[in-house]
Amino acid sequence: MDLEGETEWQSLMGDDIEMKKIVTVNDTITASMGTIVKFSYKGYLQDDTLPFEIANNIMVKIGEGDVIPALELSLRHSHVGDTFRVKTTAKFAYGISGRNCNNSHVLSPTSLNVSDSKDESCVNDKDSNSEISEVIVLKTIPPNMNLEYEVRVISFDDYSNNLLASINLRKEIGNRWYSYGEYSKAGYSYSKGIQQGDTFFQSIEINFDTKSYEYSLFQSYISCLNNLAQCYINISEFYKAKEVCTKLLSLDSNNIKGLLRAAKASLALHDYEECELCLKIVQNIDASNPAMVNEMQKLKKAKKEYKINTKALNSKIAKHLFDGAGAEKTKQTVIQNNDNNIDKNNESDGSAKHTSTTEKNITKSTQSTQGQNLLLMVTSSLVILLISIIIVFYTTYYIRN
Repeated sequence: MDLEGETEWQSLMGDDIEMKKIVTVNDTITASMGTIVKFSYKGYLQDDTLPFEIANNIMVKIGEGDVIPALELSLRHSHVGDTFRVKTTAKFAYGISGRNCNNSHVLSPTSLNVSDSKDESCVNDKDSNSEISEVIVLKTIPPNMNLEYEVRVISFDDYSNNLLASINLRKEIGNRWYSYGEYSKAGYSYSKGIQQGDTFFQSIEINFDTKSYEYSLFQSYISCLNNLAQCYINISEFYKAKEVCTKLLSLDSNNIKGLLRAAKASLALHDYEECELCLKIVQNIDASNPAMVNEMQKLKKAKKEYKINTKALNSKIAKHLFDGAGAEKTKQTVIQNNDNNIDKNNESDGSAKHTSTTEKNITKSTQSTQGQNLLLMVTSSLVILLISIIIVFYTTYYIRN
């Protein structure tokens, strides 16, 4: 393998992305669309000497958006064995939002087996030989922050004939985006893994030996479904979460994670019966499951609040339609309207005739108002009955299917 020395900064995308080779392999093979690239890197905020993130032996598929655009573009201009630096503006990194990570994903630099200095090699000898894939987040990335990466390319691969490795890669990349709080991007990666497994599992019977290749494949496939459902829950796409859970549970009806996520989505959609059904199945499998107990408490509280709110609403409607004050107000309004009409049309009539006509109109209008209230009450009852029938029919049909 022929090596070349450090090069000058070269533009990959105007002034937005620049790349500088530190160690260059004299080779004609570069990564292309669909190539699986394994690499390690350290990422720095602009003008900072300590990394915000260190990654060892991670893999991405070129063309899938598995990393920020600046990194993906620079990898397409690299060879196996290359070490290079790439500078990017925020536009091709994390943009105006930056990137926040939960504290659970932040580790101390003292736990690392890599150099923290920007002036030293990206990975030391121990890390170069390690097969452990890890991403260690050390800092958040502020909005509109320019970044610089130091990258070492380890290998190129092709998973076109290895379905298990391909689905696991989509799962791994989804997990990485999930840890960053990028739930839409994580969901996209999980969806890609699910699509790859769909054809395989639709054409065979789900009955595997736990030590078989098919069983390992099935577990990775189910994990992608579970994780996708959680992504949808996190971004409040509860209908989509239920659809994914329905698909998952049709393949693995006792999957506890799937049942719990189906219960969460159902609770958010006020499908209390379906939520309770899922939780009772979990209860039969693991009666002390803490997540199940927590969701049961949430369900009980939601049903209680729903009952109180429904009762209050019904009382308000009934009061508005049928109470004495409302009826009296209607009567007074009718009297006033009739008096106005009589004044306009019968100015020449005597006061006795005026009084007689007013009393007759009041009697007629009052009877008409009472009839209208009765009709409204009957109509409301019929509408409520019709809605109840529809809800019962829909719930029965949905549970059976």
